[in-house]
Amino acid sequence: MKAFPEKTPELERYSTVSLYLLVSHMMERYVMYEFNDDLREWFINFEIYKRKEREKDADHCDPEIIAYHEKTSHSTDAQDSIEWRHKYLLKKYFEHNQKLVLKDNIRIFSEEQRVTIFRKDGGFVKSKQSAQESSVSGTRGKQTTSCPGHGAERPR
Repeated sequence: MKAFPEKTPELERYSTVSLYLLVSHMMERYVMYEFNDDLREWFINFEIYKRKEREKDADHCDPEIIAYHEKTSHSTDAQDSIEWRHKYLLKKYFEHNQKLVLKDNIRIFSEEQRVTIFRKDGGFVKSKQSAQESSVSGTRGKQTTSCPGHGAERPR
């Protein structure tokens, strides 16, 4: 993960799964420029907060931190545990970063829509630049092939 280029002791196995889900969710729905530093800083601060809360008496500790700890120490790979942690971390990250901008929904196609477009165009996808050139010059433009859903275009 680019956000953690060096060894990060706070990053445990269960954290990696939860962070992967968080980042995937964010990248799919939000404009994420220069996200890595903010994510690293937020996560490390979250882990520090979690550690401090766990040092307190149960009566004075954040109850969500207790629940989070339970979800990370018992049945960590259970679906309900992963889902709960994902929703909790999303909530905490949204509280931290309130400047997130949603991507334009029109640009996000479902997997089914991507495959349909790919097949309709005979397995060829125009690059943005060649599509603009063809609309100006009236030519068909440079054809590229691409696997649906991956966005990696290769010249034909």
